[in-house]
Amino acid sequence: MKFTLNNDHQANRLMNTLLTGLLLFILLFLSADLLLKAQHYGYTLSQVESTLYGNEELFIDPLPLLSLLQGIHADIFFAMMILLSIGAVYGRVGRSKRLRIILINLTMFSALIALLAPFLALYLHKVWIFFWIFSSLLWHVLAIAISFVSLWRLRFP
Repeated sequence: MKFTLNNDHQANRLMNTLLTGLLLFILLFLSADLLLKAQHYGYTLSQVESTLYGNEELFIDPLPLLSLLQGIHADIFFAMMILLSIGAVYGRVGRSKRLRIILINLTMFSALIALLAPFLALYLHKVWIFFWIFSSLLWHVLAIAISFVSLWRLRFP
């Protein structure tokens, strides 16, 4: 994470290349993560509700709490690594300080809601499924956008 200490990325070609590779892998991961979540949980209210609570008519068992905990555990780690990495890069290459602060904080807040909402949907009310879907899509889309902007600014300053 040496790049967090140095603002001059254009002078150091190696660091610029390493950050480009990091952002490309982050984009690949975020795309694959969206596809994985769509396959595992679904991305419609009815699909997620059937996965989480089960559906007798379709012979779908409820998602075991252990499986949900394992998924959330992995999501916490990967979200932390992705958000800290793209936040550090975008914080250095972004042009508008106000926009940087808004985008990074909105992405992190929506990721936090996406991590908490499954438990709230399981134990409180089904309305949290909507927040889970929305916040999960929002943080992935914002992270992809931040990664693309950072990649563009690294390659074409």
